[in-house]
This record gives sequence, C-alpha cells and structure tokens, in this order.
Amino acid sequence: MSQKRQADRLFEETMFELAERLRLLYSSEGSEEERLARRARIFEDAKESLGKGLEALDSNRYRGILGKDWNNAFVVSYLTYHQEPELWQALYDRFGRDLRATVAWLKKLEGEREPMTRIERWLAEGDGTANH
Repeated sequence: MSQKRQADRLFEETMFELAERLRLLYSSEGSEEERLARRARIFEDAKESLGKGLEALDSNRYRGILGKDWNNAFVVSYLTYHQEPELWQALYDRFGRDLRATVAWLKKLEGEREPMTRIERWLAEGDGTANH
C-alpha cells in the first residue's frame, strides 16, 4: 500500500474513532463543564495519535490539519462526506459525473431539515432528472 493511501486510511480511522468517542461523551453523565474538558482532551488525543501515525509513516500528508483547531463542525463535515461514499458516487454519477451540476443541485438543498433523506429519496426515484 502506498504511503499516501496509508496516510489517508490513518486519517479516516482517526476521524471515525474520534466521532465514536464524541458520541460516547455526549451520551454520558456529568456536567457541561466536565464534558467540555473531556471533549478538549479527546480532540487533543486524536490529533496526537494522528501526528504519531503520520510520523511513523514518514508522511507530511495531513500535517497542516494538525495545527488547526478541531471541533464538532470539523468532525461532522468530514463524516458527512465520507460516511457514505457510495451515496455520493451515485449522486455524482446521476449527474453524468458533472461536478458543477452536482454541486448546484446540492446547493438547492440548503435549509432542508434532512438533506441526506432528500438525496436518498431522489436517487431512489430513478427518473434521471434533477428538477426536484
């Protein structure tokens, strides 16, 4: 496996582990103050683990992200686009692999309560049009 692919896999694993640790944290008992302190440590642990893994791979990939602040929005944005790659590929294929058209359609979903449900429903309809 190439160094690039190993770094990608390490980052992906780090993000999914981080998300699981955060899910457990938010469902746990304790005060808001305690949870915030534990959350900060969870983010630091994830960054440290990723940094050590990249160092072991002798990879600079993702190094820039280690210097950034990580927060819930960072994790959610990653998971949104990486949890269901088949869905995103199907959507992209449905638009004839036209990235501009795909993005334009996705922008129309802004404000939707459940955009993923809307995308899944639209893909299931199978009529080939994007005017929904």
